[in-house]
Amino acid sequence: MRRVRLSPREITAFGSRGISMVSPARVPGPVPGFGVHVATFAAGAVVGRHETRLWQLLAVVSGAGWA
Repeated sequence: MRRVRLSPREITAFGSRGISMVSPARVPGPVPGFGVHVATFAAGAVVGRHETRLWQLLAVVSGAGWA
């Protein structure tokens, strides 16, 4: 097994704040409706309202959140 370090990027689009995201999986070519991203939300983080082309699933694994 090889461990890799994924570099998170800060998400600021649409007025978002307090969010960093990594993409742990790469899809080799366009696959409609598919993507894998892991987001970390700081206390009080906000995702700005935006349209998306993909279905989205929010799974809170620590702490509390609402969508």
